[in-house]
Amino acid sequence: MLVALGQHARFDAEMRSGLSSAEHQLNAKFMKMKRRELSTHDSNGSTLIQQPFAKIHQSMVNTQLYKSLLELPKGAILHVHWDSMLSADWLIKVASYNDHCWMDTRPGKGYGAMNFSLSRPGEGFQLLSKLRDAAPHVVSAFDDSLVQLLSSSPTKFEPWKNAWIRFQKYFGVVNGLVSYVPVFEQYLRKAFQNLVSQSRLVHVELRFDVNPVMYNLNGTSLSPHETLAVLQRVAKEFASHLTVRLILSSYKPAAPPAKLPAILRQAADLAAAFPNLVVGFDMVGQEDISPSLHDYAPALVAGRKEHGLKYFLHAGETAFNGNDTAAENVIDAALLARRIGHGLALIKRPELGPHLRQQGIAIECCPISNQVLGYVQDFQNHPAAWMVESGVPLTLSPDDPGALGYDNVAADWWVAFVAWNMDLASLKQLAHNSIKYSALEDAEKEVAFTQWRKQWDSFVHLQLIALSFSTSDLGAPAVVV
Repeated sequence: MLVALGQHARFDAEMRSGLSSAEHQLNAKFMKMKRRELSTHDSNGSTLIQQPFAKIHQSMVNTQLYKSLLELPKGAILHVHWDSMLSADWLIKVASYNDHCWMDTRPGKGYGAMNFSLSRPGEGFQLLSKLRDAAPHVVSAFDDSLVQLLSSSPTKFEPWKNAWIRFQKYFGVVNGLVSYVPVFEQYLRKAFQNLVSQSRLVHVELRFDVNPVMYNLNGTSLSPHETLAVLQRVAKEFASHLTVRLILSSYKPAAPPAKLPAILRQAADLAAAFPNLVVGFDMVGQEDISPSLHDYAPALVAGRKEHGLKYFLHAGETAFNGNDTAAENVIDAALLARRIGHGLALIKRPELGPHLRQQGIAIECCPISNQVLGYVQDFQNHPAAWMVESGVPLTLSPDDPGALGYDNVAADWWVAFVAWNMDLASLKQLAHNSIKYSALEDAEKEVAFTQWRKQWDSFVHLQLIALSFSTSDLGAPAVVV
């Protein structure tokens, strides 16, 4: 009886009771693949899912389970930062090959920072084309060294403070690349193409700076309105396959509570100018060292009343290091936000669960990000494992995949499926939730649901064919080293 009650309380309870016969057949095959991954141990007795993401990534992508998840229609991504959607490989081997790309070669914190300019942008900068010409080995080796420079995903667990140093180094290098207008367009086009063809998505909501600074080769900059116009134009190229929306965001360390009213006015102005693009506002940055949401709450409440802004707030992304500020942020987020980014601290405030269910406030869960940035070690102990069982509305997103060493959300789906008590019904619920809790209008959601359901039915049919051989042949388990 207790088991039955637990099943009824799960986040996917409704979906579990409505699977078709074909879905049950496919679920059996998926669960067989999952058991294979959980039964393979290294010499220390650890399974793949208990190890650092960077250590398991290549083994993961070679599994049949991952290949099947690549094909799974995932609905929407609701939490991804626009400037880390593509891999370091693409940034170095495509974007940096545009003409007039310079790199800071001075040893130290700024080493590797890239910028486009007709003339040397600063002391220590050298043209990348000349550095490649002078490379002592083949150019590909030089490029690989730059890709490695952008690696922020360690092969060993490390404290969150160290992880954030690595993480912020990535953005220091790539900011000048992706904010160059020609690369900005090129980047968006490639990212949207990947979301449709590789991640099987119909909708995405990007975190995007409320005050972006995009520049031209001659040194002039686009205004925020001009920048969003460029983004909107590129997004329209994919409109028949993908809807794109923006959640404007400010960076907490540069935006203390006293500055927030002016920032919210700017966000409201952009939302009014781009009503079919901008859907809300967020604040980003390291929660454990930032002001609390409670400090920002008066301005947020006033901004909602004055401008009608909707909030999708990072909250509870914490290492539980003795400072309860980040843990308490989930309380304010539950009162202010339409969705909560990360929400790890919700496990310390389980009384908020019923409120989230009743108000339709979903958690944007980003498991790989949470591990790489030092908030969780063993994926099986991620707070979302509790959310699954407790009925908390849950969605799945990659956060900053390019900065974390991957560029396909299927990796997060592999982690969630293997680490937590999930089956095919759970995966279907995650995809369904991603549209249900999106910022799309109701009519737009119906279009997205229709598109996704068609993809889902095709996926089930084609996967049953592809996996129709005996279960013993469902691909070798990942190799744990």
